[in-house]
Amino acid sequence: MYRTVRSSTPPESATSRTTLVTYLARRLRAAVRRPKPPTHQDCGSRIQPLQPAALTAADYTDDELLAVREQVTDVLHAIRVQAIQRSPGGSWKPISTDPLEQLAEATQILDDLSRPITRARKSLGAIDASARDRLYRRVIPQPRQP
Repeated sequence: MYRTVRSSTPPESATSRTTLVTYLARRLRAAVRRPKPPTHQDCGSRIQPLQPAALTAADYTDDELLAVREQVTDVLHAIRVQAIQRSPGGSWKPISTDPLEQLAEATQILDDLSRPITRARKSLGAIDASARDRLYRRVIPQPRQP
């Protein structure tokens, strides 16, 4: 439901530009506010909360589970390579004594680790989205074709 605003004119105290901008922003938000989706369903004489369908192991294919294992293995491999190259004794010792060069080296290490992690997250998100799509197709009845 849309929220109504009491007055269609700016407040009397709208002398400053900031107050007028704030007033107009509130009016715009009130005009475009969308109704919230229902959180309860009517089940006869009592109202019950809507329960979203939960993913199960059956919603994932074997290929998707294999892809998850590969992605995690790639991330762990990248971490292992960085650990071997950059911290042979177990703790990172910068190459340079200059603080700016140390920061640049630390940034490079984090960038090298960030890329495989980001790829894995995107891949896992795509796998989860396809599993959720299969779940919704199974749970929500599809319209019949004439």
